Amino acid sequence: MSHPDAERMRRLSYAQKAVPDETDNAKVVELTHHGRKSGEPYSIKVWFVQIEGYYWVGSLDSERSWVHNVRATGHAHLDFGNGPKEYKCFWIANSRELVRFTKAVNKKYPVMSRLLQFFKRGGKQIAFRLEPVR
Repeated sequence: MSHPDAERMRRLSYAQKAVPDETDNAKVVELTHHGRKSGEPYSIKVWFVQIEGYYWVGSLDSERSWVHNVRATGHAHLDFGNGPKEYKCFWIANSRELVRFTKAVNKKYPVMSRLLQFFKRGGKQIAFRLEPVR
């Protein structure tokens, strides 16, 4: 079963896609999220991938604070060095979509992604699909 918006996302024309071309060579992005209790902003550097024109970010540990914060607020800002832009974040619970995300991460980060799986700390792997707030 695919994501309910998969067909809509596939139909987006190149000009409408959520991912600008200037990020094609970037390896990390600064993700700013707000504390679910404090409301304070926090920034971290994370890996990202592009799938069907959207940014996806994730973690090998679902218990990370940033994961809880993004899931609770549903928003984050991404900054590739040209200023932060706001995104709505969609928790990916579908196992097929998580497999797609993992394959994209392994393709973009072939060595490090596999090595990091050996150092996995806690909870399960998670992912978010991000759509720009317009």
